[in-house]
Amino acid sequence: MVGLPGWFQAIQVMSIWPSVFLTTGTMIGVGLLAIPIMLGLAGFWPGLVAMVGVALLVWTSGFLLAERIMALRRSDSDLAGFFEADLGKGVRRITVPGYLLLFYALQVAYLTGAAETLSGLIPLDIPKGVWMVVVFAFTALLSMFGRAVLLRCNGGLVVAMMVAFAVMLAASGGQAEAKNLEHRDWPMVFISLPVLCCAFAYHNVIPLVCREHNWNRRAVHAALSIGLLLALAMTALWFWVVVAVLPLTDDGGGISLVSAAHLGCPATVPLARFMDSALITVSGLVFSLLAILTSYVGVGTALSSFLTEIAPGRRAGWIFALTFGPPLVMAFLYANLFVSMVEVAGGVGMMVLFGVLPTLAYMRRRARGRPWRMAGL
Repeated sequence: MVGLPGWFQAIQVMSIWPSVFLTTGTMIGVGLLAIPIMLGLAGFWPGLVAMVGVALLVWTSGFLLAERIMALRRSDSDLAGFFEADLGKGVRRITVPGYLLLFYALQVAYLTGAAETLSGLIPLDIPKGVWMVVVFAFTALLSMFGRAVLLRCNGGLVVAMMVAFAVMLAASGGQAEAKNLEHRDWPMVFISLPVLCCAFAYHNVIPLVCREHNWNRRAVHAALSIGLLLALAMTALWFWVVVAVLPLTDDGGGISLVSAAHLGCPATVPLARFMDSALITVSGLVFSLLAILTSYVGVGTALSSFLTEIAPGRRAGWIFALTFGPPLVMAFLYANLFVSMVEVAGGVGMMVLFGVLPTLAYMRRRARGRPWRMAGL
């Protein structure tokens, strides 16, 4: 096990911060914007317990996956290839459709969530479809430039997002009501698990982080763990603010956690309307967009890499069209799918691909008498 001195040495010697920001940015996206709405129906304390539990589970499954990736050291292979090494070629019947469903659902959620945020917080009569095209053009082009540009640009986006997040917390935290934290509905936690799993999934960038640090375990583990802890802290603080400020049910003003869940909109939209503050509106808008963009860029890059692996020899234009085309069409056809797509991504994609499969692969290797070397923290 790597102790605290190893952590500090990794932080000082290795340039891990671009990977830390990539991990945090991937996690702080649509899941964070949907968590207060869905998990808030369960109440703050049940939601917080569930949040920490899911974070520990994805931390463990992510480390299992990272250990296997570093053991194989395949610079030209993505997640499907790593699972195939332990579970056989037949696993592609699960991984290929599963990855496409997961990544496409996430991209639809990003586009619809960004359009919902822009149209809800900017007082201009602009159709959601126009906002989708704007977000699509920026993020898709940024994703095309590869991992070097991704790591550098994404770090800047994450830092800007944290600044907007701090402003939003400072502006809205003073309106928190202790009575809003008293609600408890533990069964609702289980309904919210798909959203939680989606929010804390960072597995799609693990191969990229491993390659970026040349399979150095200390640097990889430090980057992934620090990134996850930052995301957990931000999500918990944001969850507290939204649940403590917004009422659970509609008191006649049309703004509540229940009504927001029914409409399927990001948490920043009802919060800004409830507070009726220009500062919260602007900071919430910046935070929402940056949270979506940082995740969109990471997922778009991961999907491009995955499609390149399963369809070698295809031209870049084909890969680009297959990566970003279907989600854009789906978002145009169904513009109100933000929370629904988060639930699909978390329930089907994350639980199966990044929960069940890494565990099965690890058990398979143990059964063969070849357990992975664990160098986790």
